[in-house]
Amino acid sequence: MSSGLAAWIFIVLGACSYESALAAAPANDNCLNAFIIPGNAAFPFYCPVVDVASATSGDELLLTTLLCSPTDPPSVSRGIWYKYRPAIGGLYTVTTCAPGTTVDDTVLGIFTSTGGCGGPFTGVDCNDDALGICNYLSSSTVFLLADTDYYIVAWLYGTATPASGKSKVQILVTRENPPPNDTCLSALPIFLNTPVQGSTVLASNDYRLPGTNAFAGVGQTRTAMGMGRDVVYYFTAPEAGNYSFKASAYRDDAQFDLMLYVGGFCAPGVGPQMLTNVIAAANRNHVGTAEEVACVPMSNNQVMYVYVDDTNFNRGSTFILEVSHCLRETEPNDTPALASRFSSGVEGSIFPAGDTDYYSVGTFPAGSRLFAMVVGDAANTPPDFQMRVTTFDDTLEYDDNDNDPLFGQTSPNIAGTPLPGAPVFIRVNGAGQLEPYRLYAVVQPPTNSAAIEVEPNDTLASAQANPNNYYVYGRLAGPAPSTDQDIYGFTAADGDLLFVSLDGDPTRDGTAVNAQLELLDEFGNSLILVNDGRASSDSSRTTNNLSAGNPDFPGEALVYRCAEGNYFVRVSIGTTSSGLAGAGDYLLSISRNCLANASGLNTAPSLPSLSVTPALFEGGTASLSGRVFDPDLGDAVSVAIRWGDGKSNVLNFGGAGLNTFSIDHQYLDDTSVPTGMNRFTIDVTATDSHGESGSSNAWVVVSNAPPKLLDVVVTSPVFVGSNAVLSGSIFDAGVLDFFVLAVNWGDGSLVQNFNYPAGTTSFNENHVYAIGNTNLTIRLDLRDDDAGMDSRIVPLFVKQQAAAAHFLGLVPSGNGHVLLQLQATALATYAIETTANFDGWVEIGTATADATGALSFEDVSAPLTSRFYRAVVKQ
Repeated sequence: MSSGLAAWIFIVLGACSYESALAAAPANDNCLNAFIIPGNAAFPFYCPVVDVASATSGDELLLTTLLCSPTDPPSVSRGIWYKYRPAIGGLYTVTTCAPGTTVDDTVLGIFTSTGGCGGPFTGVDCNDDALGICNYLSSSTVFLLADTDYYIVAWLYGTATPASGKSKVQILVTRENPPPNDTCLSALPIFLNTPVQGSTVLASNDYRLPGTNAFAGVGQTRTAMGMGRDVVYYFTAPEAGNYSFKASAYRDDAQFDLMLYVGGFCAPGVGPQMLTNVIAAANRNHVGTAEEVACVPMSNNQVMYVYVDDTNFNRGSTFILEVSHCLRETEPNDTPALASRFSSGVEGSIFPAGDTDYYSVGTFPAGSRLFAMVVGDAANTPPDFQMRVTTFDDTLEYDDNDNDPLFGQTSPNIAGTPLPGAPVFIRVNGAGQLEPYRLYAVVQPPTNSAAIEVEPNDTLASAQANPNNYYVYGRLAGPAPSTDQDIYGFTAADGDLLFVSLDGDPTRDGTAVNAQLELLDEFGNSLILVNDGRASSDSSRTTNNLSAGNPDFPGEALVYRCAEGNYFVRVSIGTTSSGLAGAGDYLLSISRNCLANASGLNTAPSLPSLSVTPALFEGGTASLSGRVFDPDLGDAVSVAIRWGDGKSNVLNFGGAGLNTFSIDHQYLDDTSVPTGMNRFTIDVTATDSHGESGSSNAWVVVSNAPPKLLDVVVTSPVFVGSNAVLSGSIFDAGVLDFFVLAVNWGDGSLVQNFNYPAGTTSFNENHVYAIGNTNLTIRLDLRDDDAGMDSRIVPLFVKQQAAAAHFLGLVPSGNGHVLLQLQATALATYAIETTANFDGWVEIGTATADATGALSFEDVSAPLTSRFYRAVVKQ
């Protein structure tokens, strides 16, 4: 700008307004009464808070066409004016992202003018959405000359009346200083799950990349050199694993092209220098707000330098940098049967073109509600992702582009899908080859478990806060557009990942509400605001189709990494609502770390039902069945079963939700205590991935199975003085039982006890009888160690040992027969043999002596010739 010409900068801020009872417009409602920012102000300088509810919309509206877009200027209203004449030239940031600002959306313009308020005006900078931590508020970083007048105009975006409590604007002016981490020698530390806000404004161009293979993956521009300003951080891995580095909330402008890369050591040379130690780099999202270097393997305590750079040399930008653990999809996962296990923030890639990724949600009780979001802001342009909630063969809900720009405007979120009580999956696909994306999801209980909104809850002081605030059924009261706003409070710990999702048609009856969702800090400052324009429902359904584009319902969603403190979620009607969608019911889910509660703490799994075979005999098999439920999506669960007899089993389930199990167990013994029965306690403990557990138990009564004597026999015949052999088999279903066999031999001798160990299946015992020619009864009593018993009775006749028989006479008969008469052992049997010449004996029959020992035998085949006889004892 030439000397002697006064330069005016106007900043215009636009936002929604509301009908105010105040008739007077703000003092700085026009250029002539612009608020004067002191030229020698101490920075940061906070301008007074201005209520713009009664501000007018005058000729300054023409400036948006002049400065912001001649063809498509933003819709603005209620501009307020500031004037600044810097005492020192330099780089300054002017922003509406200040503590006193309560409006949601602004537009900011900076101008010079050769004729003061009379113009003509020359545009210096225009900003609509700063994004990042400022959301839809505005921020301009520009070089201002000393002793030059600049005019700043701040408008509300749109022409609607601002809602009650959301009509104030504050301007913050800061003089920029070079960042302290301009080179790796002064790199700043960054820690896991702890986002930092940084800036490349006034940084030097110290580092460049040659053509390098570090640009791996799809959608990369491998010729990116890093010609812009750069700053450096360093990260020390707390443990071995894979880590992702993401820069976001960068300036969305055609002159800006963020690039991000990581290297293993500091190259301390004078810049700009070519880095040859780069491990991985990202330059996918041209003229976008985010880049991510995903899943870099690191060892414990390894140091990684992180470079935030730009392919163009521009004035630099603010950004947010975060390091997180990388949890990557498991390929192949292109069908429900092959679905990857879901993890909070799981990272995926659509590669090759046409790839489809399925993630297993699990089985949840019928009526449970699923909230899910794909964040695709760091993917290669255009990052057009699609998401579906499916069963094995049906699409339950679909979405294409319900996100806001901060999370990838063409990325989807689905809020409140009712689940059928069967296995459910999340399906992600996209147009072409796209990476990376992150998937967040949570399953909440059926709607009747949600807390009900309690009015009034429209201020921080009256914010609804109770244990059920993780899940709320509320209503923005009519008439449309509703001026109602509902605020819910909760706390968070350092590093918590907050996922907030709002279902705009919870009854799924086509009565959609186009709500605005906002995250506030403890002072009520807006941290993130999302307000997608989707305002209608498509309840049509195509069955047996995993690629259906319906049903589709409106939703809003955001994710945010928290520092410890108090937070609020505000639900209201934003500037994009119209008609009946400007009021109605909603279902709000607030989850920390994708856990189904607002506390952010893991929920232990539970065992809602166990059943077992009530009674059986030892050796029998008990059947245990049950269900284990873990509401925390992404958890794996193991079930340890201790059967009460010293034995155990472990069952592993890869997903959360409701898992059923059934397992058999054989009880080999009823008990070690001889009671005949025992009640065993079956202890079941379910443990999740976080080490938390829930327990339950069941009981089974195991009775003793008495032993059995089978196939009992005794040696026959038995003679006095010889061994009588008693043998048989033993069967006992209780294979751990041991036995005592008591034998009463029946001859008056003492009962004998024989001990057999467990596993004995047969016995063989001897006994010698002293008295013969006697009918006896042997009694066997078999007892196991649990007092079970079986008995057998075995009859036995003990014979006297036979002696040689004495012939008393031979009496021939007239018919040629010979009658032999002998004196023998009573009841003994003898073989009668004959010979003619003693060359050999031939048995001609047998005979048994009577009780007196008398024995007779008639030889009916006696020839007329002579022969000899003998009687031989027959055993």
